[in-house]
Amino acid sequence: MTEGWTVGAAWVQAIGSVAAIGSAIWISQQQYRLARAERRQDRIDHISLLQGIANLAYHHVRQTAELVRTEGAGLAHGHFDRETGQNLSALLLQFDPQKLRSPPGALGVVSLANACARAADYAEAAGKLLHKGENAWVAMEDELEAWAGSALQARNAILEMTPEF
Repeated sequence: MTEGWTVGAAWVQAIGSVAAIGSAIWISQQQYRLARAERRQDRIDHISLLQGIANLAYHHVRQTAELVRTEGAGLAHGHFDRETGQNLSALLLQFDPQKLRSPPGALGVVSLANACARAADYAEAAGKLLHKGENAWVAMEDELEAWAGSALQARNAILEMTPEF
């Protein structure tokens, strides 16, 4: 009779061990799925935030170009806020290129950051060129258009980024 109890106890212990292992595997898979979902959401949030900053940065560049065209003379006397472009540039450069997983997007971030950082320089240079004469201003307008165009291309490269999983 003792042998029957021993065999029964062994079976109960074996079934309990298998159930414990199965439960551990199930719990581990659930934790993995939750962690993966969090990483996916973090990546989506990361890209969305970057795209929002890219839109702000592009509009800053565009507004600066328009300001230079319409109010160039006033810009020579320092009527321009340097900090906005520099702050947007710093925000863009905070994004880790390896997290972006998109070479065109990473290049767009750097290009747009440079365009924002140069906004105040363009505004000041345009104001000074207006005092030198018409030929200098025409050259500046062409350069401004190319600058704004490259900022648009950089922003579009960022906006085309999608979270890759």
